[in-house]
Amino acid sequence: MSSGSSDCVMEFSKYCRCDSIFESKYLRYDAHTELGISDARGGDGRTHRAGGTKVLRCFPHCCPSHVFNSVCGTSIVTRVSGPRVEHSITYLRFEASYEQQLHVGDEIDEASVLSNVRRQTHCIGEWIASHYDVYDENTTTRVCEFSPKAQSTLGWHYRWVGGSARQQRRAMHYLRAYAFERVGHGQLRVLSTVQSTPFIVMSYRRACKACQRQTPEDMAATDLQCECEGIYRMQQQGGEASTAAMDTGDGSQPEDEPTPSSQGQRVVAASPGLDEMEKMLATFYYVVATFPATFLDHHVHPIDAFFRRSSLLASCPPILPPFLHHGGRHQVATGSQYAPTLDAIAVLLTTAVQLLPATQALLATHAATLLHKPDLEQTYARLVHQLVADFNQALRPLHTTFSSVVQAMLAYCHDHHTLSASAAVLLKCHEFHPTRAFESFVAQMRETFMVQYIAIETPPHVPHQNSLSHPSAGSWHFRETQSVAVHDVSGGPSILSLLRACTMGVAFRLALHASSFFIQSQLSASHWSEFILDHRPRVLRVFPNGETTMSCVSDAMHGDYVGHVDVHSAIKMTLFFWPASPTSPSRVAYIVQLHFALADARVAQLQVHVTAAPEAAGPPRDYWGMDVTQRVALLDRTNEQPVLDCHVVYDRVI
Repeated sequence: MSSGSSDCVMEFSKYCRCDSIFESKYLRYDAHTELGISDARGGDGRTHRAGGTKVLRCFPHCCPSHVFNSVCGTSIVTRVSGPRVEHSITYLRFEASYEQQLHVGDEIDEASVLSNVRRQTHCIGEWIASHYDVYDENTTTRVCEFSPKAQSTLGWHYRWVGGSARQQRRAMHYLRAYAFERVGHGQLRVLSTVQSTPFIVMSYRRACKACQRQTPEDMAATDLQCECEGIYRMQQQGGEASTAAMDTGDGSQPEDEPTPSSQGQRVVAASPGLDEMEKMLATFYYVVATFPATFLDHHVHPIDAFFRRSSLLASCPPILPPFLHHGGRHQVATGSQYAPTLDAIAVLLTTAVQLLPATQALLATHAATLLHKPDLEQTYARLVHQLVADFNQALRPLHTTFSSVVQAMLAYCHDHHTLSASAAVLLKCHEFHPTRAFESFVAQMRETFMVQYIAIETPPHVPHQNSLSHPSAGSWHFRETQSVAVHDVSGGPSILSLLRACTMGVAFRLALHASSFFIQSQLSASHWSEFILDHRPRVLRVFPNGETTMSCVSDAMHGDYVGHVDVHSAIKMTLFFWPASPTSPSRVAYIVQLHFALADARVAQLQVHVTAAPEAAGPPRDYWGMDVTQRVALLDRTNEQPVLDCHVVYDRVI
């Protein structure tokens, strides 16, 4: 699925591990009246509503799995390589087989393109612009990503409208990508182009039950076969669906005859055992991201000792225990059968924190593989194998393995399935798909790539307090936690939340210049994290410990914030955490308010106030499809409940 001029080559690519990019048939439905679940709502499924927005469902494919009660689909990635692509511009356009396509060397007026670009206020625009692109000088390759939610929260809109004419009803369709270069007199010249495999489009309300895929039961039923009429009938051949042969009008091959390009788009087979290792790592992640820190009880002491030792804080009071001793529900007796499992979890968590610098170094070494999918997949597999090997090595003194510990975690969840945390872990493990982990890895690689290859503003070196004008600038180390109040009866912050806070807040450096506030953790080899303090909703690109905010492996979407400096030079920030998707079991937003102020020249105090705000009544919201201003504006604080309050003291390091 690649083509181009003699010196430029273009292709559709993907960073998920699904089998293929495009399907052979898509349903077109009205996003305002159907959303793919019209029957469940009691509606009649009509798509003739005036002003209705017709979008393609499941385009280009369901990733990582089908979504039943919201827009289903994923982003599209293009790669164009060649000596003239550094300043190229890439656009997508849906085209029917009978429509005139552009060829390499053709020129069009750039103004006509810009006047018809798809955006939030013009979701039926003909041309689709990328929302993310990067150029690699070493490989002379430009990679562009196109997200439907960058142009519309409703999904991939297809401007084509069917008709009664035979040509329209029987037409095949393509998504074509065009790489342009600017030439004189406001013209764009086609450098390279690539098209998807052909597909057919039909009305959602005319589709059969098997194709509508309204419920999980429909997907699970093995006896459901396509019963659509005529040319829309899907045929099962070799386990894959294809449309019946039809008149495409352009001489293209039938969809059930795979072309060499469509065969080449499949992902390289995973290494032996990779899938199982991914599941093991995901299970461990879900346990520590879901269970409250009280679950570990006194088993947390080795982790606490590591934090104090690595931060040169051996003489300071314990960091983690104050957050555990408040009568949480999930404390496990030392003599229970699961005490060895808790010991092993503590070892794994300590190892994971110890590995942060090495993991970041591995990603930095292979950052350029982001632009070459096979190499990127190899880097991912190497990281997964290395993590499992390191975990097994760390567990040897306990005479166990990572696999055994994971099985013990699952056994605990099954034995205590009435606990909300256990039920949540089992559900997440059941719904896990390797694509989620891989997408999270790609998001982290993007952050690493940007740091290495793209100029990102960072503050000057801050060796002393007077380097910058703001009195808080400098290095700060944890002294003590003066008070902790956990109001959440479920047990307080999760294990992962507490560890994440430690990797960011035990020892750090601060800098302020212009309207930006920079913070850098001293526990990992991370780069500066920038907060803009202007009272406006913003999105944080990366946490101070180097962790990207642009991925959702679990059920939380994070990165939104509002910050400012008050009249007393105190730094005030509010962080927001949202349900990751409309299908997330928890419909609660979390708000973290931070207040960092000087007590004197060498002592600072941090006040943390965490609350939970249940989502307002109504259909589940798709926060991922909104911008930060929309998300913050929708926050319903009517039933907001306190979760945690704490007061931490820091000493300036000279």
